[in-house]
Amino acid sequence: MRAYIHNFDIRLTLLVQQWRGLEGIMTIITSLGHPIATMSIGLLIVLLGGLRANLRLVYAGFAVFATLGAGTLLKISLRRDRPLTEYVNNMMYTSFSFPSGHTVGSTVAYGLLAYLAWQLFPQPWGSIAAVLLALF
Repeated sequence: MRAYIHNFDIRLTLLVQQWRGLEGIMTIITSLGHPIATMSIGLLIVLLGGLRANLRLVYAGFAVFATLGAGTLLKISLRRDRPLTEYVNNMMYTSFSFPSGHTVGSTVAYGLLAYLAWQLFPQPWGSIAAVLLALF
């Protein structure tokens, strides 16, 4: 099974690398999901919860950190190698690839922002902001 996943990764990576002109947009999208960006969102939610004396909001902000921690433990346990790409070659530090820290952190951080926008902004703006944030 491991060889099948490795071959799948290589074929998919080569296919994606053939699409020229996407590097700029993909770099921006990757930056939005960087753990520093998602941890900053978590910290802002914790602070907002503290300022509003809303313990559930504080817990929700800490969920970002807990999720990133759980993702890191899964990476260590699963030990799935990263595909060979220019992005990986330029990384400051290396780790395993699955689950993606960008995806794990973004799902929780931007999901929380979408929920907060839906709850806090007047409608229809709250719904519009929630959909846009959920797309990240």
